[in-house]
Parts: sequence; C-alpha cells; structure tokens
Amino acid sequence: MKPVTEREIRASFVNCSKGDAKRLTVPADLATRPWDDLDFLGWTDPGLPGRAYLVLPEADGLAGIALRYETGGPRRTQMCAICSTTHTDGGVVLMTARKAGEAGRRGNSTGTYMCGDLRCSLYARRPLT
Repeated sequence: MKPVTEREIRASFVNCSKGDAKRLTVPADLATRPWDDLDFLGWTDPGLPGRAYLVLPEADGLAGIALRYETGGPRRTQMCAICSTTHTDGGVVLMTARKAGEAGRRGNSTGTYMCGDLRCSLYARRPLT
C-alpha cells in the first residue's frame, strides 16, 4: 500500500457521513507505518471502544469502512477470516460494517471475524507472530 494522508483517509469513507469521518480519530503514526507491508490500513479508535476503521486501496482511489465490534467478547481461540491467523483471549472479533447507501440507511450491515488489532497484513507476511 502507498502512504496516505489524513485528508485522503477522511475523504475515503463510504459507509458513514462526512461529519462522522471528520470526527473519527486518525492514527498519529502515519509517517512511520510499514506501508510496503500493508495491504490495507486498519486501526481501532482509542477514544471509542468498539470502533475500528479500514482504508483499502482501489483502482480509482481509497475506500474507507467504519466498523464496529463488541468489546469483552468470548475468550477462546479463533481464526481471522482475512489472514488465517489464530488468536487466543479475544484476539479475533466479529467486525461489522453498516452497508453504504440506501441499504445502510435501512440498517443493513455485514460482518466477518477479523484480528482485533487489524494487523492482518503483518500477520500474513509473518513479521508479527
């Protein structure tokens, strides 16, 4: 993934309002992220437990997705559906995202089990274990 700016991140969100995108917490360490090892930028919001964000590169720019997850969930070993890494003690959580457009306004969402720290790219490449 190529490095991205805070402005690009905020403009990329497809399933939340511009106001919500403006208020979300963007990582302060964008300059030091291992961009060459990332397939997507993912982070949890330290100020809002249960909130996380993904920004994915696409052919025509970036697509940002606001996610929610339940904190304090089951503490058993589970596998991430994205990178196939297993984690114990709640390290994998069900991340859900409101759908974009009319479906999202009607309350429809989708979800999958992912690493709670959203470091799937690094787990898949094995710099983290």
